[in-house]
Amino acid sequence: MSMDKERFRRLCLEVLPLINGIAEAVKRSGYESMSSLTMHGDDYFTFSVYDTEWKMGKVNGGPVKMCYEYKEEIEL
Repeated sequence: MSMDKERFRRLCLEVLPLINGIAEAVKRSGYESMSSLTMHGDDYFTFSVYDTEWKMGKVNGGPVKMCYEYKEEIEL
């Protein structure tokens, strides 16, 4: 278990500057809301900024695409 802890600690130290860079880029772009990055290997990732309806992603090793998600809320 302590090996897993140390392995994860090393990973955290490696990705923290990248996360900080993403956070700074989001702020420089004028967005103040929450952003999200989800990844799975080289085949899939999605990045979004809350309340923008825009997403960037890559699925099944395909090209990276930027998408606008149309939403219509209908009260039931």
